[in-house]
Amino acid sequence: MKRYVLMLIAIVTFSVMFSISVVGPLMGLLVDSEHIYLGVNPNFSIGLIFALGGLSLSIFQLPFSNLSDKYGRKPFILFGSIIVSGSIFMIGYSGVVAKGIFMDPIILGWSLSAWFLAIFRILQGIGGAMTWPILMAMIPPIFTDNELSIAMGVFGAAFGLGMALGPVIGPALAATINIYSPFVMASLLAVVATLLSLKLPESATTKREKHILEIPKQSDIIMISFAVFTLMFGMGSIVVIYPKYLIDILKFDVKQLASLMAAASLSFALLQPGFGKLANKLSNYKIMIGGFILSFFSLLGLAMYTDYILIMISMLFFGISGAMIFPTASSIVGEKAKASVIGSSTGFFNMMLSFGVTLSPMVIGILSDIYGYNIAFLIPPIMLILGIIMILKIFIKSTHLKN
Repeated sequence: MKRYVLMLIAIVTFSVMFSISVVGPLMGLLVDSEHIYLGVNPNFSIGLIFALGGLSLSIFQLPFSNLSDKYGRKPFILFGSIIVSGSIFMIGYSGVVAKGIFMDPIILGWSLSAWFLAIFRILQGIGGAMTWPILMAMIPPIFTDNELSIAMGVFGAAFGLGMALGPVIGPALAATINIYSPFVMASLLAVVATLLSLKLPESATTKREKHILEIPKQSDIIMISFAVFTLMFGMGSIVVIYPKYLIDILKFDVKQLASLMAAASLSFALLQPGFGKLANKLSNYKIMIGGFILSFFSLLGLAMYTDYILIMISMLFFGISGAMIFPTASSIVGEKAKASVIGSSTGFFNMMLSFGVTLSPMVIGILSDIYGYNIAFLIPPIMLILGIIMILKIFIKSTHLKN
């Protein structure tokens, strides 16, 4: 029964995350093919529309997770996957609907189709906020402490594969069939997630007066969340800003870029279950500390290296470091969270992850424009030192309590 439920959670997680991640690399192609007017600063507008999804995902994770403690996980996952399915479909057909029904007028500097893109991108983030952290919250009550790291590794692998394959399969479908096909496929995957979510078990609810915006009071959970924020800050810069540096400055071609991104994303996704098992034999803290140290040197290498092979090694190690950190940090949050606030704990944890990925491209992008790429790319490893300090502090505290 445990494995069956974990399989359902993994499939639903993959479907939802694929549907969310497929949008990024297709946004520019969609705007060009549909001739969507984005005002006098189209590149900034594309970035803003994309960021709106990340912001809505970040903002709404904690409230929905809190409410799921009171009303149960299943209804939120069900309705969230429905919202994801509808919003990804409408993102793909924003231009068609705006032009076919409303003649696509210009409103406040954007065409109506651009406003549709922004609205449905926001809705997509809201749908994601109702699914991803709440699916994670279903895992700790089902698995014992000895099994939790492995279960979180499987969850992280499903999450990572969805995030990794969306940007790969989406453009391939667009090039092979048409620009609408990846959005239709992603929408259908979210429909599958909706149907499978009906089979998820009902979760226990809690009687608490406050369920909205309740931040977990355990200091360890807060510190772990901030520590992983520093990791995701580095990941956000690699996904969004670093590719531009590789192509514009280092003159890498698209195939080289794709291979580098695949090395990081696939190692991050596929190695999580293995590190979850290893954490059972060693400890979550030791694996996580090792991951943070490896991540620091990987990000430092990406800031310094210009050779393709060295960058490939750094990208591979960064993916491995993420595979070491994500399941172990998730497991510790699940272990430390009180039964009545698992939702708020996982919601806060995932909110900090999302803020890291969302804020990083804007911060590193501005610093790159002002000070140059080399200076800007030193910020993520410097921030990661703070994450290492936080994790070491928690580890020393836990070791002291055991003794």
